[in-house]
Amino acid sequence: MSKIFVTTDATSDMPKNHSAENFKVIQMNYVLDDVEYACDPKSLDFDEFYRRVDAGSMPTTSLINTETAIEFFTPILKEGFDVLHICFSSALSGTYNALKIAETELKEAFPDRKIAVVDSKAASGGEGFMVWQVLKKRAEGVSFDELLAFAEDVKEHCVHFFTVQNLFHLYRGGRVSKTAAVIGSSLNLKPVLHVDTEGRLIPIQKVMGRKASLKALVDDYAIKSKGWKNDEVWVQHGSAPEDAEWVAAKIKEKTPDVNVVIDFIGPIIGTHCGKGVLAVFFLGEDKIKP
Repeated sequence: MSKIFVTTDATSDMPKNHSAENFKVIQMNYVLDDVEYACDPKSLDFDEFYRRVDAGSMPTTSLINTETAIEFFTPILKEGFDVLHICFSSALSGTYNALKIAETELKEAFPDRKIAVVDSKAASGGEGFMVWQVLKKRAEGVSFDELLAFAEDVKEHCVHFFTVQNLFHLYRGGRVSKTAAVIGSSLNLKPVLHVDTEGRLIPIQKVMGRKASLKALVDDYAIKSKGWKNDEVWVQHGSAPEDAEWVAAKIKEKTPDVNVVIDFIGPIIGTHCGKGVLAVFFLGEDKIKP
């Protein structure tokens, strides 16, 4: 049985208490107020990041390039591991394409090792939630090929729903039009979005006010998780802990046996969503809107 090392990107927003042996995250950086930071609260506290963004600072992010990926994977392969990498959605970033080039080059450099870069078709905790399922499956002692097949299957069941407080950041990222952002903001309309089977951010409804958008997340969770056993559900947020606690409590009311994990959405994703973003991640039948 080969030794399998699982890796992912910093866009996965893995909760701080979710890690494993032979698991590592490729770091990603962002620039805020002309200073470069790592996507790590030790570099800049996440609450401070969102405070600055809310005050008008405009962070920027960059892709993981092929050279960085090769430098990251090479020591792991040299140690005799096969590598399964879960990557940020190719529909949202060019990182996947850069890592696939790295995969091809590394297969030539290490012909006795296996390496596979999987397009998660996911973002933020949806990507991380997929990684967590893969780590749990690896613990069962499966082969590399079995784990790869599992990853390709489970990504179709990692459901994301999220809402934002401020439409400006979705407009800045090209997710909504300027007209929709202006009108929506003036009417206090809050979008509820999901990540579809192609890994794209898709608006599924608009509701009046923040509380209604949070309730919609809970209602959509109840619909899409029905019939599926979730040991955990992740509720992640951009410096909105009280709203996260409210959503978590409502999820517990609907599914008392589930463990609800609350944590941050990091700056890489937060750059494009802004303060107040709140998301729910879980296993469900599919990623088709309810």
